[in-house]
Amino acid sequence: MAIRALWRALVGLALIAVCAFSRGASPPAAESGPPEIAGLRLGMKLADAMSIVKRRMPKATINASEGYRTGDPGLDSLGPQSFTAQTGVSTRCYYGPNEQDCPLDGVRWIAEDFITADTPGARGEETLTAIWRKQRFAPADRPSVEATAIALMTKYGEPQLIRGEQGKSVTMSWARGEDGEAIGKGNPLLDACVGSGFDADSSASIQRFRRGCGLTIQAKIIFYVVDTKFVEVLHVAMADQDHWMTVNEQLKKRLDGIRRDKQAEALKKANSKPVDL
Repeated sequence: MAIRALWRALVGLALIAVCAFSRGASPPAAESGPPEIAGLRLGMKLADAMSIVKRRMPKATINASEGYRTGDPGLDSLGPQSFTAQTGVSTRCYYGPNEQDCPLDGVRWIAEDFITADTPGARGEETLTAIWRKQRFAPADRPSVEATAIALMTKYGEPQLIRGEQGKSVTMSWARGEDGEAIGKGNPLLDACVGSGFDADSSASIQRFRRGCGLTIQAKIIFYVVDTKFVEVLHVAMADQDHWMTVNEQLKKRLDGIRRDKQAEALKKANSKPVDL
C-alpha cells in the first residue's frame, strides 16, 4: 500500500501528503541493525548509554535516579535505575492570569531535547530497557509533518498502527510479540501493546507494560497549532515490554531478599542487646 493511502485510510489527515512514497511505491523497510533512539539501544549498559548521551548532548543536565520512573517498586537500594538528560533553550516565566501556560517549575522551553531512560539492574549491572525522547523544535527549525513521517518510516519501517487526532497530532506505532514477529493489524494484542498503556510521551501519568508484547516503538507527532503542516513536538519511545516485565520481577524478588536479610540482621542485633528494666 502506498504511504499516502496508508495515512488517509488510517488517520484521515488529507493534508498530509507523503510525496516521496506516493507514486505506487511499497512502504519502506526499516533501517538495518537494532533500532535506536538518539544513538541509544535497548540492552546497553548504563555506563555506555551515559557516554553516548554526554557526547551527543554535551551541555545537557543529566540526573540519575534510584527510583524506577514507571512505577517505583522500591528499587532504591540497587543503584541508579533511571536517568534523564535535558538540553535546549528556555526562558523564565511566572504563572498568573497572563501566563497560564507557564509550567509549575517556571521554565518555558523554546527548544528542547529531553531523554528519559530506564536502566534497571543490580549496582554495576544496570541495563537500558526503555527509552523516551521528546524534541520541542524552535520556530525556525520546525520540520514538516510530511518530512517527519517519512523519516520515521524510513528508520523503523511501516507502522502496524496509525492513529490521529484531527488538527492536533498523529501517533505511529510499531509492535512485535514476544516471539519477535510483527503483530498483525487484526490481532487484538496490537491495541493492548501500543494503545492501552505504553505512551511515547514520558510525562504521561501512566505507563503500562504487558506480557506478550515484545519490542514496541511509538512516535507521537504534535502539530504546530498555528500551521498544522509543521511539527511543534515529537515524542519517540521504545521498549521490549515482556523483557521489561521480567527484569522488573527479578529485581523485585532480589530486593525482597535484601530486605529480609536486613530485617533478620536487625532482629539478631536487637535480640543480643540487654534490656534495661
